[in-house]
Amino acid sequence: MKRKKIVSRTEFNFKVLCSIQNINPSSIEIMLTKHILFVCSANKDRSRTAEDYFSQHYPDICFDSAGTNAKICRQLGTTYITENQLAVADQVLVMENKHRQALLQTFGTTYAHKISVLHIRDIYPYGAKALIDVLRERVSF
Repeated sequence: MKRKKIVSRTEFNFKVLCSIQNINPSSIEIMLTKHILFVCSANKDRSRTAEDYFSQHYPDICFDSAGTNAKICRQLGTTYITENQLAVADQVLVMENKHRQALLQTFGTTYAHKISVLHIRDIYPYGAKALIDVLRERVSF
């Protein structure tokens, strides 16, 4: 005999709403998840450290990272910033003011309200404890 799964009223209402609206429930969950984007120049040390550290410690939040220098990102094989990353992000945390300026110059002011500058200079290697300490001190979400 098959056992029936008992579903909460909230979960039932959610599934009914999704079926009525012809929406995939997983896409709703993606929209409800908070998205944080870290940005530096090359997506090699600072932003990559931030993404990796916070992803490990806050699994319920979606973290991403990118660089603003297309040439260096291509040379290193790292992620160059895309408009889609900016559109999806709830917060865009850039390491220096020059990264904010690069985003505004490349994508205009559409995403300016999402951008915050962390004021973290490019003096740390990937994963450095000192960098993680500064990130923990300056990042809030």
